[in-house]
Amino acid sequence: MFYCFGCGAGGSFVKLKATLEDIPYEQAKWELYKGEIPEFLINDFYEEHTRQEIVYAESYLAPYRAAGEIAERGISADSTRRYGIRQNEAQDLLLPIRDLEGRLRGLQVRRNTVAVDENWYDMELHFRRSACLFGAHLGGGEELIVCEGALDAVKLWEVLQIPALAWMGSSISSAQITLISRLHPGPRRITLWNDNDETGRMNVPKNIKRLKNLVAGEVYLPNLSEGDPKDPCETKRERIREQFQNRRWFAI
Repeated sequence: MFYCFGCGAGGSFVKLKATLEDIPYEQAKWELYKGEIPEFLINDFYEEHTRQEIVYAESYLAPYRAAGEIAERGISADSTRRYGIRQNEAQDLLLPIRDLEGRLRGLQVRRNTVAVDENWYDMELHFRRSACLFGAHLGGGEELIVCEGALDAVKLWEVLQIPALAWMGSSISSAQITLISRLHPGPRRITLWNDNDETGRMNVPKNIKRLKNLVAGEVYLPNLSEGDPKDPCETKRERIREQFQNRRWFAI
């Protein structure tokens, strides 16, 4: 721990390194531990989290009603309930990001009026997507799907009934793969479902390499063609089943 009597700044040694070197918190943590993060930091993504902050976050989410069917995505109310998705008066979707113990760490909001995803950083939870996996609190299984978007994960679960998690970005981080390795039961077969666009295809080798370093098992890629939609949540159910059934295997 450190404390500056001049400006009042303080925190962990990880925060000190990040501050002095002007680098992201996650980067500082991984540089310090060389990819081997101690158990106490995995359980609590950031030392600054407190019980009061988590209670505050839960109370913030509580007034919003559970989201029902997302008809335009072909997602049922059962699936939105499974992932704890809520909806506000403006029909925005509130996607809770929880840790392995089910504690709320942040929210992602899918605006109804604007076709963009936004992350809520004002919940005093220091939420960072690179340290979280959407749906991780639901556990794993011998079969596991990891994909880019939260709604993609919900849609893939809806269609395939296989645990699906989202890394909420273009490439999966080493911290997120560490979380996958801690799921119970641990996955033996992982389907890596990048978006079907140039960025998604470009990040496939990087994501496979990171998985290879930390997860024991087999990795598969869905059989995506050039004419398929970019996102699984925009893909028809029959096509998702075909993509999964014809997936390609990579040894890890």
